[in-house]
Parts: sequence; structure tokens; C-alpha cells
Amino acid sequence: MLEFEPDNIIAHYNLGYALNVNGDTEGAIEELRVVLRLDPKHLNALINLGSALTGQGKLDEAAACFEKALAVDASSDIAHFKLGTLLAHRGDIDGAIDHLREAIRINPQLSDARRELDALLKIRRK
Repeated sequence: MLEFEPDNIIAHYNLGYALNVNGDTEGAIEELRVVLRLDPKHLNALINLGSALTGQGKLDEAAACFEKALAVDASSDIAHFKLGTLLAHRGDIDGAIDHLREAIRINPQLSDARRELDALLKIRRK
């Protein structure tokens, strides 16, 4: 399909997602970058690229992806959650707490964000 429709955003996104799920992070990053070249505001591509980059330890690039995702859609609970988790990993506890609280405000059912927030609040109290 990509051979015949090289600018098919949906096909590139689906391929990138599938590659990432199956452990081909490099291939996933390549496909997600194609999506973002074609549509720089593709929310899911920004979030998934950020996740793939996080997995490779490229935290600055990943944070930039999550921040761009939030610029596209400030109500993205997943982008807030992913950025909050990344900030916690970097040691920015206050920034992490802010984003995790926002993720939970947007989606109270986001249990992973609740667990992460509870852990960070315990750390901050110590």
C-alpha cells in the first residue's frame, strides 16, 4: 500500500504503531516521523513517537513530542500522563505532579496516572 500511496498518513501511522508494538522501535520512529512530515499536528503520532523515543532514552526529544502533542490538544490525558511520567524520571517532581494531576482531571479513570501521582506525592512528603 505504501508503495502505491507513499503519502498515506493512515498507512504510515498504522505501520509505525505496529512496528513499535512488535519491538522494531527504529522502524516505528522512522514511520512516525513520516506521518509528522505529512501532518505535523497528528496527535497520536506525536504521542507514539514520544513513547518510542522515551524507550530509547532520548528524553529531550520525547519531551518535545509530548509538548507538541499538548500544543495540538491540551486536553490529551495521555500526553499529560506521558510527559508527567517522563518528568518524574528526570527528577522534575513538581512538573510531573502538575501533568499527572491534569491527566487525572481530564480522565479520572486513568489509573496509571493515579498510581504515579500517589507515588510522587509520597516522595515529595518525605
